Amino acid sequence: MSWLRRWLQRQSDLARGVDADLLRANRRRFMLAAALLCLALLLAWMGQKLPLSRAMHSVTEIAAGSLAVAGFILFWWAGAQERFLRKPDPEPPPSIFKD
Repeated sequence: MSWLRRWLQRQSDLARGVDADLLRANRRRFMLAAALLCLALLLAWMGQKLPLSRAMHSVTEIAAGSLAVAGFILFWWAGAQERFLRKPDPEPPPSIFKD
């Protein structure tokens, strides 16, 4: 079986709803990562625009950086899981006996 045929079979399986719960959870992970990055950008922007004390400015920078790192980690994780879920099953090894 060729790689293209296995890949098309996997896409057909996904369209039928196989692993739908994993795909749904991964979509939520992508949304959470995007929300964390947006929140980090908003917090960083607010930290620059609002007149804050030195201590509060440091707190907003640390919080924005932490949220950005968490968002990037979640994006990386969701991307890796997306590639794994879309990958076709490996070709079975050759057999001496015919089925």
